Amino acid sequence: MQSNKKKKPTAKPARTTKQKLQTHPKPPPSPPSPLSSSSSCSSSASCCCCCSSPSSSTSPEEEPVVLPPVISCVYEGPIMVEHFENQWAMAKWTVPDFSKIRGRSHYSPYFTIGGFDFRFMVYPRGDLVALPGHCSLYLQVMDPRSAKFDCFVSYTLKFLNHIDDSMSVCRESWLRFSPKKKSHGWSDFAQSSIVLDTKFGFLVNDTMTILADIRVLNDSLTVSQDNNETKSQLATISGSGSDVLDGRITWRLKNFVVFKDIFKTQKLVSPAFQVGECSVRICIYRSWINGVEYLSMSLEGREFTPDRNCWCLFRVSVLNQKPGLNQFYKESYGRFGLDTNGGDGCSLGWIDYMKMSQLVESENGFFVDGTLVFSTSFHVIKEFSNFSKNGGVLAGRGTSVARKSDGYTGKFTWKIENFTKLKDLLKRKRIKNLCIKSRKFQIANRDCHLLLYPRGK
Repeated sequence: MQSNKKKKPTAKPARTTKQKLQTHPKPPPSPPSPLSSSSSCSSSASCCCCCSSPSSSTSPEEEPVVLPPVISCVYEGPIMVEHFENQWAMAKWTVPDFSKIRGRSHYSPYFTIGGFDFRFMVYPRGDLVALPGHCSLYLQVMDPRSAKFDCFVSYTLKFLNHIDDSMSVCRESWLRFSPKKKSHGWSDFAQSSIVLDTKFGFLVNDTMTILADIRVLNDSLTVSQDNNETKSQLATISGSGSDVLDGRITWRLKNFVVFKDIFKTQKLVSPAFQVGECSVRICIYRSWINGVEYLSMSLEGREFTPDRNCWCLFRVSVLNQKPGLNQFYKESYGRFGLDTNGGDGCSLGWIDYMKMSQLVESENGFFVDGTLVFSTSFHVIKEFSNFSKNGGVLAGRGTSVARKSDGYTGKFTWKIENFTKLKDLLKRKRIKNLCIKSRKFQIANRDCHLLLYPRGK
């Protein structure tokens, strides 16, 4: 039994069979625009949900983005949409009589990009959660084909300054939209006093111009369970109601070429899938380490609760799309959960998973025709644990007299089913010194765990 005193929570890496895992460093916040006192990103339902993106202070200066040729231009009322290839478009909304809008909110017509319907939601004098004197701006996504949808979108919203474009108010973010998260943006997008004052250049003849750069990830998720049943998309498994103990996930990014430039400052996330009791997704982003550009990779848990966690052995691979060439993979293990102080992790992965030059070089076979394919296989132990600290009776040592528990004694029971299968799996993978840490229990204000080495230490 291992015991440690409570201390300030710190993120801890999982153990790895090839290389020590590292938890994601929290990226530094981007500097705010001089025209806005806040750059936090939020959904319209919950405007305190910030959206951060990976970045690195050691990365070299990035070249400006060069837009591809326009393949079509569509007008939908006051909306003009310029479409590029691979589900990438620029939208322009012209809003007349902007300063005279009486209602709190003003919505644009819907426009279509990548098969999804988008619209702007602007609040010239702020929504209910905005700071006083601020405008709010959001992007909303709907799927006309299905009530259950899921799409990853990287977007930039902009209040255009007609006098000096460098003074335009611009914010960028990303989100995997779903029926539960249909709107995303900023409650404090810009200061109303500046935006509504004609001398600052945002209003021309009382007309506001709102721009958006929108890129929709064309991806698919395939789940193969232990019984060889294959399912597409996350909804069929993440809400299945039963724990998924073994499985293989294949995530195909068909238009990654569109995200190569913004991938340097934003992460890409897969649809969610179930791993044991936890909802997990694959996350990728770029990091710079000692001047070298790396692909960072992790499995990231979402919507955790204190009583839902699981121990998992997993392999993350980049599949090779050229015949005869090998895939790249790394293996690791750890416990997904909220208790980072006790060794759990909301995110388990590698900052230096592989070099970006190795990933994107066409001769290596990983990046073909603008497409990347990732795979994750996992094994979750089926476990039950119970701890009783008070109320029971414990036999006294060396005597037949029983005494009641005094708060410094207790009984912890930990049951692992199908343990032989785990040992065989570790033997087949030639993994040694692997440690399984039990769920946390407390004795006398001390956090305790049991440590188990299936193949010895």
